[in-house]
Amino acid sequence: MYPIRIHAPLRLLGLMVCGLLACTASCALLRESGSDSEDVGSTAAAVTGGNILFVGNSFTHGYEAPAYLYDKASVTDTNGSGIGGIPGIFKKLTVQAGLAFNVSLETASGQSLTWHLAHRPAIIGQATWNTVVLQEQSTTPLPTVRGGSPTSFTTAARELRALVLSQNPSANLFLYETWASPTTATAQGYPAGTPGLQAMQADLRDAYFKASRELGFTGVVRVGDGFLRAVDQGLADPDPADGIASGMFNLWSSQDSRHSSRYGSYLSAVVLFAKLTQLDPRGLATGPGSAATSLSISATDASNLHRIAYEIATLDDPGV
Repeated sequence: MYPIRIHAPLRLLGLMVCGLLACTASCALLRESGSDSEDVGSTAAAVTGGNILFVGNSFTHGYEAPAYLYDKASVTDTNGSGIGGIPGIFKKLTVQAGLAFNVSLETASGQSLTWHLAHRPAIIGQATWNTVVLQEQSTTPLPTVRGGSPTSFTTAARELRALVLSQNPSANLFLYETWASPTTATAQGYPAGTPGLQAMQADLRDAYFKASRELGFTGVVRVGDGFLRAVDQGLADPDPADGIASGMFNLWSSQDSRHSSRYGSYLSAVVLFAKLTQLDPRGLATGPGSAATSLSISATDASNLHRIAYEIATLDDPGV
């Protein structure tokens, strides 16, 4: 069904699950004979099921319909707010792939990892979590000259990692790299337009990968890099304030050009899917019954977003 590396027993188990549960596609190796494609997420073990917790704010739970409440009945909102969000879209994608995840989210609008550490340790520090994904407030990892507080970011990430591992030493922990946006880039003193998005994303990328290496995280999910690639490839309009160019889509909410639109939320979930499961997102469905269709994303746009997620997931980790 989806490309899976075969030299790890867990991936073989995932292949068997594909064969048993998915009946609309066929499994294939990502690195086929004569292909130059690289394995998705080859630097970390694939996560193909279990109990996964997403920790973050509105960049995780979504900002507007239809993403905010997406598939809320299929996930657990640990705060009882009835949110589906990007974790709900992720859940739908894993179901499409024939995988069995129990997806939970612990989110609070506008809050940082420091806040989650102080107010939600009883939720985050549970032995039940096989995988935890941490998303920091969108400007905190930036350099101090850009209004960030990188020390607060790394301190909270370190302590949250220690909290999770104290209860389940074998848990996977990922950092969720957020995105630059037109509103935030200019507010934090970056140039306007695409150059500002590129500069802000470079700072976010450096911060997330530096923290991941120094603190020993399983990996970084490069959601923000996916946003930037869609802009750089001429698929997403870099300046929605002056209208959306013909043939392009808007990754950011039309309300504030900062939060994710349905396109941005879907891309976030697909990048998460590709990085965590190490399955090729280019095989995800785009027709009736798919997550893309339920979000009113065309098959063409969805296929482009799947391809971008694949490209991001197969990038080498950058040096800092």
